[in-house]
Amino acid sequence: NPVADIVLVGGTYLTHYAMSVGTLTQQMLQQFHFDRVFISCTCADLEEGLAYVNELDTLAIKNLACENGDYSYLLLDSSKLNRRSFCKLGSLSSFEKVICDDNADLKDVPDNFILV
Repeated sequence: NPVADIVLVGGTYLTHYAMSVGTLTQQMLQQFHFDRVFISCTCADLEEGLAYVNELDTLAIKNLACENGDYSYLLLDSSKLNRRSFCKLGSLSSFEKVICDDNADLKDVPDNFILV
């Protein structure tokens, strides 16, 4: 007895990231409004205050989802912190919350961080 409908987004499927990308994906996502958007990133630099991804295709999809959502949440693990990658996803402060595992060495995280 499912309580939710599942909608699959078309486009080019990237098995490594388990997500669809491309023009078809963007066209479909433009039709939706999201209450909450949960996305991941390749890495994040706390000093710079930015989150990163590796590819332009994934960047476009994640940005579009965030634009169409009321609240955006970034999911990452502490091994991805204090590193940089190719594409700037956005400011860490632009996310409602950044959810990260609780690493004992992690100090001075921004106010919107939730350590679990």
